[in-house]
Amino acid sequence: MEQSKKTSFDFYMLPLVLAVAVVPLLTMMTSYSSGIGKYTWASGGSFVDFFLGFKRGALILLGAVIIILFCAAQWMRVQAKAVWTTKNQKIVLILLAVFWGVTAISALLADEKIDALFGGFEQMEGVLVVTAYVALFCLAYFLLSSENKIQVIVHALLIGSLILSVLGALQAFGVDYLANDVTTPFFTMFMHALPKKFNGITASFGKGVSYATLYNPNYVGSYVALVLPLTIYEAVQDGKNRYKIVAAASAVCQLIMLKGSGSLAGMVGVGAAVCVAVLFLFSDIHKNRKILCGVFVVAVGLVALFLWKNPTFFRSVIKGNGEPCSSHISSMISDGTSVKITLHSGKMITLRWDADATVYEFEALNENGKKIEMTGDSFSGVKLKGDAYQGLLFEATKRQITYQEQKTYFDVLRLTVDDKYSWDFAMLGVGLRYINGVGKPDMLHYVESFGMEGHYDFASNRGYIWSRTFPLLKRALLLGVGQDNFAYAFPNDDYVGKVNCGFNEQIVTKPHNMYLQIWVQDGLPALLAFLALYLLLFGRTIRKCFKKGKWNHSHKISLAFLCGVSGYFVAGLANDSSICVAPVFWVLFGVAFTVLRSE
Repeated sequence: MEQSKKTSFDFYMLPLVLAVAVVPLLTMMTSYSSGIGKYTWASGGSFVDFFLGFKRGALILLGAVIIILFCAAQWMRVQAKAVWTTKNQKIVLILLAVFWGVTAISALLADEKIDALFGGFEQMEGVLVVTAYVALFCLAYFLLSSENKIQVIVHALLIGSLILSVLGALQAFGVDYLANDVTTPFFTMFMHALPKKFNGITASFGKGVSYATLYNPNYVGSYVALVLPLTIYEAVQDGKNRYKIVAAASAVCQLIMLKGSGSLAGMVGVGAAVCVAVLFLFSDIHKNRKILCGVFVVAVGLVALFLWKNPTFFRSVIKGNGEPCSSHISSMISDGTSVKITLHSGKMITLRWDADATVYEFEALNENGKKIEMTGDSFSGVKLKGDAYQGLLFEATKRQITYQEQKTYFDVLRLTVDDKYSWDFAMLGVGLRYINGVGKPDMLHYVESFGMEGHYDFASNRGYIWSRTFPLLKRALLLGVGQDNFAYAFPNDDYVGKVNCGFNEQIVTKPHNMYLQIWVQDGLPALLAFLALYLLLFGRTIRKCFKKGKWNHSHKISLAFLCGVSGYFVAGLANDSSICVAPVFWVLFGVAFTVLRSE
């Protein structure tokens, strides 16, 4: 790695600076349309966005600029060719090409190609954005030829992280500059018409929860796990540097923001980064014994303090913070004239209608095909006789239904369960239909699942999502369903499962696991290439840091980058790739390989 006497900034570094310092901060309220509204489990296709749209536009623009620069500037192509021909560097680019190529082909063959290309509902991470990620990685990997150029990117990251973490820390103390009357006019300036009943920008997470400009508290965890190791290193490194103050302030605010977010994945990611640091510091244990002792004491102190303040921590890791999954009704399957209901006790009920009957004229049969006696009537409430059927009530009512592209009131039979959940059925021209939470008729069918049985509430009900995601993996052994097409592959019409686990009318757009996300959307080869890049980085860092000889700045910053990347990968076990954090990751991922390039 070359060195120079002063920090140098070249124009081609601007996309990298913007990606790590500015893009995560971009927020603006805009409206957009999505094809998701045509599905029976979605209410409509018009939405309002605050966190994602401007980030997407900025990244696509940055990606285009980088590609144009490589095409137009001969010296950049020469530099890229020099790296390509360097020993042991081709493997990095081959793995990157496999990742991008399989992702691009999957997107081109996706059912919802617009979403796969430009990004979909609540994600906006289409293949154009992934192309920008890869372009940022390549720009960093090919052209950051000196330690001082790398420091430019690091300093930009420190400034950006300080601004973002200050916002997050203030939110932890109940002060939110994004959601208040003063800033609302600015953030809504691009809205042609504000939604009806608009009462200003408000956070849906509640007061005192940190989300910064990252859309979701979970992504605060991924961001801190990625950035904190590098900021701590910059704060404690030898020598005088005005950025040490910025780094120290950013690190403190990041810790406050992480606590305010409540992201357990982020906390575990930070813990993993600490473990990686300790592992590598042992390579020069005599020189680093004081640092190791300090890290150990601080880590034990922080863990003890955290567990004292959060005595239910381990339970929340296993069960999450949401309501536990309940399942008085385990499944329901309809065929147009009947509904087969399986109770949690194992008892089965079949509701059956004659072809010319109204929705109120039904009979109930047990698993042996015998009629179950009923008391009451449809208008005052029908109950089934027998202790096994307690908690079930059938009532007649009317409800507005979207049928044949028109909203019309229909007679419905409402099944209420434990005075908590309700299921509406209507007799339409096409037969008996379940009326879902968004007022659309649909069939109830068998939903394939695998694993997590009895543990659907694991990690804030991620167990349920994973159990429905695992069966999708066999469809993506070569190619995936396409970027941002997870919502269409996932059984969002699993109405019983979603209600039992508290998702109700929510649309599941992501698996809450970065590795499942890549596998399902982009294919298994893309995931393997992605993991191979990390293992390559880890292996090369081991080779560098465990060599005999004196540790220098290059060794230490290599370790800092690896710790951050490792923290991000561990947080990815419970978080997804997000347009809010991924640009920072891909730049730092590329820079991490650049630092090792001379080894």
